[in-house]
Amino acid sequence: MSDLQSLSDEELYDQIVDEIETTMEINIDNLEIDVEDGFVTIWGSVSSIKDSEELEKLLFEGLGLEDVDFDVVIDEGIQPPPEILDERNRPHDEFDLSPGDPGFDEFGEPRRQI
Repeated sequence: MSDLQSLSDEELYDQIVDEIETTMEINIDNLEIDVEDGFVTIWGSVSSIKDSEELEKLLFEGLGLEDVDFDVVIDEGIQPPPEILDERNRPHDEFDLSPGDPGFDEFGEPRRQI
């Protein structure tokens, strides 16, 4: 990380957005981020307490920010970004469940233990 105090407000904003987009599985479109004179205000919604805690940890520990107004609420109806959602919802047949795998039958279904 570069020395954040030497960054302009615009550069700091870009750094924050880049870190969120590259390290977290949240939809940044549901967040508002404002940087003014080095003071960061972030508000909006994430889908879970875990996401909120990870975002807060990223800002304070990961980026080392000190002057942050963190007002993020939990909205369980929010979906993750499309690329994450696509990965989580891959059709069953895209997984490597070859019939030769001893854990699966000829139809790709898990074998039952008797």
